[in-house]
Amino acid sequence: MALAFETTRIIRLGHTDAARRLYFARQLDLVHEAYEDWLAQEGCPLRALVESEGGGVPIVHAECDYTGQVFTGDAVTIGLSVEACSARSFTLAYVLHCEGRKVGAAKTVHVAIDASTGRSGPLPAALAAIVRRHLD
Repeated sequence: MALAFETTRIIRLGHTDAARRLYFARQLDLVHEAYEDWLAQEGCPLRALVESEGGGVPIVHAECDYTGQVFTGDAVTIGLSVEACSARSFTLAYVLHCEGRKVGAAKTVHVAIDASTGRSGPLPAALAAIVRRHLD
């Protein structure tokens, strides 16, 4: 998969657990920040998307793999790729690297929600165009 976006985050003390390693749930925080930064770079900031569309595009499935240790102060590079897209949903894949080694991977599935019904609806046109442009 071709990268649609890449960013780097410094691991802070609050990202770690009592063993001083990246806390598992914080990996999802990091990839979600990458998603938000990607949308902003594409001219579709998440806040504007949610405010204009009402229902937004919440995550309905998330998974993570942890393949290396990450500590406070480490710089983690997060690569984002578009894995799939349909009329109502899309899937993003992430790979995390630290000092040239893969330390994790994640996947998130997002579904558009119709604000008036609370059920799935079509992806907002601007978002769908961005996602499809980066689909391999």
